[in-house]
Amino acid sequence: MTHTIHRTEIDKMIVEVTHLSANLASKIINEIHREQPALLDYLRYLANNSPVSNDSSLFSQTEYRYVYRMSIVLLKMLIDSPYWLEEVSWDDLNNTITISQPVADAVFSDPTNLANTVKRLAETHPEPELLLFLSDACHKRLDNKPNEPPVRARYRTTTFLIFYTILTSVLNTRPVEKSYSN
Repeated sequence: MTHTIHRTEIDKMIVEVTHLSANLASKIINEIHREQPALLDYLRYLANNSPVSNDSSLFSQTEYRYVYRMSIVLLKMLIDSPYWLEEVSWDDLNNTITISQPVADAVFSDPTNLANTVKRLAETHPEPELLLFLSDACHKRLDNKPNEPPVRARYRTTTFLIFYTILTSVLNTRPVEKSYSN
């Protein structure tokens, strides 16, 4: 198992991203868009479209901003990792969604057991701490508003699948050939 991204690094990135000035946030988003336009377009698409139903009003504006912010944390973590070499295309995203169907089936079959399903996935995942962070981000607020729920309970599985799709798309575009640490 390649385990290159650690929880302490993720926690630092959460603080960094949630405290960015508008200028620095714009710079990071431009960097991500330049290197991975399909991933950022996918996030923008989710503002008005559900990845799992025809419900165009899946997330509230606050929930969408949270999902977007946590996705930026995820992408920023991947920028500095050995995974960030190949551009993810819409075909890659669609392929990831197709090959991730067993994961979607597992989390939707028992949404109340999402955390346990993710723990089982993490046992063989190349980035278990990053995967567990994504699950945590669905259940508890990981940014500067700890008293607000991040996402309504009925949308937590969908939120996890969005995060999982982004992560898996990046991981599937290139195998890691070297060990990495900051």
